Amino acid sequence: IVGLHLKATSFFEVGLSSRVLPIDINATGNLNLSFPNPDTQKLLDNGSLKTVDASCDTAKDCPESTDGELSLVLPPWVRLGLRYVERDEQGSEAFDIELDFVYEFWSQLDAYRVKTNYQMAFLGSLIPIDEIEMKKEYQDSWSVRLGSDIRLVPELVSLHVGAHYESPAVTKAYTHLDFTNFHRIGTSLGATMSFSGMELTLAYQFIYQPEWVVSEDEAKMPLLRPASEVEAQTIVNAGSYRSHYHTLSLGLVASF
Repeated sequence: IVGLHLKATSFFEVGLSSRVLPIDINATGNLNLSFPNPDTQKLLDNGSLKTVDASCDTAKDCPESTDGELSLVLPPWVRLGLRYVERDEQGSEAFDIELDFVYEFWSQLDAYRVKTNYQMAFLGSLIPIDEIEMKKEYQDSWSVRLGSDIRLVPELVSLHVGAHYESPAVTKAYTHLDFTNFHRIGTSLGATMSFSGMELTLAYQFIYQPEWVVSEDEAKMPLLRPASEVEAQTIVNAGSYRSHYHTLSLGLVASF
């Protein structure tokens, strides 16, 4: 992350920052298998169906395994901030107004890729599991954020208010329930109390996402069947999506 902060005048500041390079995540760990069909799940629970190492050619004496890998990309972003500061007669900040613009290059994330380093063993036969590609086909998103810090009691209490809008990162075709990155409208409110070189901040944020409707014609997210050969895909993501959430945060800063 690189950034620049310019105090152009006593009352106007500009900030620019960017995560210049994408972050490639290649995570390894236990990837556990389960089945929606209770009869099949029972075979897994009683040991009739096992997950064994992918390197084995036969099911006999093949060691069990739950190893898996997940690969994805977190994209670069750019942020620009403009800040106006109102000062009192002593030159201390009375309040400010800040306007931020953020652009995130989510189009670099086309899919999550999940690889199981094991195969299924059942009745002496080995059943391979193909790499799972969960298509995302994200699009770049942008947001506008407006906020203000207001000094209520000098050196003691400050008020924080803010609002923002963020454009969707998901496309209608590959909308999914894992991350509901639809149109976002947010408001926030907080307060800071200063004492003995410390600052205690309590803040609340509400984010509302208007209804997001994916028609049968727009939907393209298939039902994933990595251990089965399917001639015709079943599309499963058409529907109406609604979402909102609340965030409550508490922060403590000590200066020394």
